[in-house]
Amino acid sequence: MGKIIKKSALGTIKGKVGRVVVNKWRKIDVVKSAPGKRTKERITPLPDQNLRLPLVSHFLSIFKSDIRIGFYKKDGRIPPFQAAVQYNLQHAVAGESPDFKIDYSKVVLSKGNLEMVWSEAIFLDENKKLHISWEIPSTSKLKLVGMDTARIIIYDHTLEKDLTASKTVRQDLYTVRDLKFFSGHTLYVWLFFTSTDPAAVSNSQYLGTITIPK
Repeated sequence: MGKIIKKSALGTIKGKVGRVVVNKWRKIDVVKSAPGKRTKERITPLPDQNLRLPLVSHFLSIFKSDIRIGFYKKDGRIPPFQAAVQYNLQHAVAGESPDFKIDYSKVVLSKGNLEMVWSEAIFLDENKKLHISWEIPSTSKLKLVGMDTARIIIYDHTLEKDLTASKTVRQDLYTVRDLKFFSGHTLYVWLFFTSTDPAAVSNSQYLGTITIPK
């Protein structure tokens, strides 16, 4: 900022002259550099996290009762739902900003050290009944794992609803769910096991996708 000591022959100068601006400050004429032209509008990009987090949180909220079991930890340092969101935010989001989507094959609804699902399979018969099966490897001790609860999670993408099947136990090796009332719907299926100890759960396993014929 400069100060004008002598008036111009044309009188008092005020406003922009070339690359400077003349103004009056406390009865003194001062000179400032003219502001440069703004070539682009300042755009603050929306952080990807602001798009990914609501997507994951909304999806997982459908399975809160399963997550309370699947991500339960005795130390309780992180609430189960928060732990599930953190994990799936890192591993189960696909696509490019801003078109993010859930990668169902990588969704995890349970994390633990209990023996996992082994040799799992699903198929839909002609009567629109979903057959879900698994095995117990010969190396496992049936007395220890046989009575583990099999928690089968069925997500109806059309209704955005959890159709979790009735509970069965690991040693049953099999369960069937009648889906004739969901014709035309696309379903995603997961399975994990729980023990009598609330903290003893297996990792969830994605079993696949089924579309019910109309």
